[in-house]
Amino acid sequence: MEDEAQAIIDEITQEVKHDNLIKYVNKHQNIISAVVLGIIATIVMYTSWKSHVNKELHNTTKVLFQAINTQDKNNQKVVLDAMLENAPSKLLPIVKIIRAGIAGSDINMKEEERQKLCEDLLALYNENGLEQEWKDLAMLMYANNVNGIT
Repeated sequence: MEDEAQAIIDEITQEVKHDNLIKYVNKHQNIISAVVLGIIATIVMYTSWKSHVNKELHNTTKVLFQAINTQDKNNQKVVLDAMLENAPSKLLPIVKIIRAGIAGSDINMKEEERQKLCEDLLALYNENGLEQEWKDLAMLMYANNVNGIT
């Protein structure tokens, strides 16, 4: 008999808890709905932004490869100069190094231009927050080009 009474009390307790939960949800449904909608909106905005950033990186990288593969040196310079101003910050070190590599391969480069190139490479090497691989490559290119300065 005690087991039956305990079972009935447990069932009533569960019903009371369920009723209290329903009352709580009904009382705060606007706040709960706003939080859920806020979370959904945040997820949608983040994925949209991330997709835009990836698309921008893809398009910039595609233009960069096209510029590298062209035989027109003037076009390369124009595209790389434009990319220095418009490229996403993730790609700027790559653009600077490619631009320096193309410029450094010019055997007819004037001494002042080679000096400027070396200064740009040193500035890239000393840039804070830049990955060590890009710094090392900038230093190697600097060492290669500094020999041409008399």
